[in-house]
Amino acid sequence: AQAHQDFGALYRPLAAAIRAMSTAIATLRRYLRPVKRALRPAKRMAERVRRGRWPLILMYHRIGAEGEDPWGITVSARNFAEQLDALRRHRRIISLGELVAHLDAGDLPKDCAVITFDDGYADNLHLAKPLLERFDAKATMFITTGALDRESEYYWDELGRILLSPGLLPETLHLEIDGAACDWSLGEDARYSADDAARDRHWMVGAKLPTKRHIVYLDLWKKLFSMSEAARPAILESLRAWAGVAAGMRADRRFLTKSELPLLPAGGIVEIGAHSVTHASLPAQTPAVLEHEIRSSKTQLEDWLGRPITNFAYPYGEHNEAAMAVVRQSGFASACATWTGSVARKTNRFRLPRVQVCDWNGEEFARHLAARFVV
Repeated sequence: AQAHQDFGALYRPLAAAIRAMSTAIATLRRYLRPVKRALRPAKRMAERVRRGRWPLILMYHRIGAEGEDPWGITVSARNFAEQLDALRRHRRIISLGELVAHLDAGDLPKDCAVITFDDGYADNLHLAKPLLERFDAKATMFITTGALDRESEYYWDELGRILLSPGLLPETLHLEIDGAACDWSLGEDARYSADDAARDRHWMVGAKLPTKRHIVYLDLWKKLFSMSEAARPAILESLRAWAGVAAGMRADRRFLTKSELPLLPAGGIVEIGAHSVTHASLPAQTPAVLEHEIRSSKTQLEDWLGRPITNFAYPYGEHNEAAMAVVRQSGFASACATWTGSVARKTNRFRLPRVQVCDWNGEEFARHLAARFVV
């Protein structure tokens, strides 16, 4: 009994001390919460500063084209010049090949940027390259080999030409796609004036659909996206017949020709990369088609240009382990995806991140990049 009393005499003060300490810790935590909340912006900025020193890979497609741009891939020549000027003031511009060499050596440079172009539009040669030379800015241009010498626009551009350009269309559309009947009604949106097109000029996929034409555009894009390159022409021909427009290609949407291709790397400011044969979504392909899309795009470009092609870009940015494996086995040194981020030492060089650039002037360009990465 005496021992029990002695233990109680010792335990009670200890328990009281523990309770007091717990109360003090809880009180401290309450006071620290607003301090932590106040420090979060500074912590995020510090993280951006840390990330912002790592290299960025910028992604472009077209320069100077006008008209509809539902995917936000067109940058005017004037804005592109301002972006290059801003980029040179804030970062050192290097080629993709140089960046990959640094990754291999383990000495990744800070505060640099890489410029890339996808698809192989003719304006890359006639509008982008002169500006790149003016600012002494190296770039890598990824070429879809099957698009060279095309006599018609790619399906995403042709859908825009038919559905998002001013004009009068039939009020209803019926197509047979993959054995299924597909019907749409345009109603009063069958009539689409130049003012209407100008009003919707800056609409992009993901924003509110302004007209029924835009609904049909997006529906058809999804259906054509999942088709093979061989199956699309019949659907597009039916669509042209419905709209009463002839096959053809707008001058500002045409792709390079095989005779123009060697002019891109001439002078050394542009290096060429591969972008598949038909711009297919690679994860959806059979192993045989996947091999053809990746390997043939490399060998075709090497045959035409007489130089090694060492960098690849996944069409639509879509890739999986199988596609990455074929890219590696085909002898490429790197492959670009489309997920947004900066390049760090541990970044997988076969799924390099890129930042898509929109039609911003120089000031907007710097501000948009600074929102994610310190420039």
